Amino acid sequence: MKQLTCEMCGGTDLIKQDGVFVCQSCGCKYSAEEAKKMMIEGAVEVTGTVKVDDSTEKQTQISNFLELAKSALAGSDSEGVVSYCDKILEIDPDNYEAWMLRAKSAGWSSTLNQIKIPQALIAAKRAVNLAPDEKKPQIAKEIYVALKAQIIALINICSTISSTTGSVYVHTVMLHWQSLLTDIPFLPKELIKEEIDDCRTMCKNAKSALMPRKRIIYGAYCAFNHNISYDIMFANTLAEKLS
Repeated sequence: MKQLTCEMCGGTDLIKQDGVFVCQSCGCKYSAEEAKKMMIEGAVEVTGTVKVDDSTEKQTQISNFLELAKSALAGSDSEGVVSYCDKILEIDPDNYEAWMLRAKSAGWSSTLNQIKIPQALIAAKRAVNLAPDEKKPQIAKEIYVALKAQIIALINICSTISSTTGSVYVHTVMLHWQSLLTDIPFLPKELIKEEIDDCRTMCKNAKSALMPRKRIIYGAYCAFNHNISYDIMFANTLAEKLS
């Protein structure tokens, strides 16, 4: 008999837990039937017609890669998330969970000179549209919340730059924030209203701030948005989604 070896990481420390064999190195799981196949030595001669059903094996692979992608996301490893999700999408191009994880992670590799929100939006729309109908609003909200955190991180970076240059970047980031609210389908109206209010508070605080760098959002909409505060821009653009 061969020693059980994990097909994902090559680890040999597999322990049976709750009816399945779990690799202690990477967490991949194998059914008892899969474990038996892995332990068979030598060639097996088969005669006649054989119909192979690999759906169970594929589902196990998808489940394993999903767990690895979630772990990578928790560790802010955006490259790892993309790598594992791509493996899932090779097996099942319509797997909404893989598209959701890709959307959540995409923006974390952004820089001010290369903001990756547009790529995240492509994955977000795929995830929401492929998700079961009853899950669409929740999936949309989860993705939005993850990407909003990345927007705030970019704004914070802008506030550390000189006022003029920072204002240019802030304006670009605010436009990306608006695109999240306008382009992610099935976002709950309540969430959109809350985000407009949040933007209004940010603009108000920026206008009354004493420190020049704290006024960077105010300077951005004065210089690059025709003196229209971003919350008003958001409200006007999102009026149709709120009707």
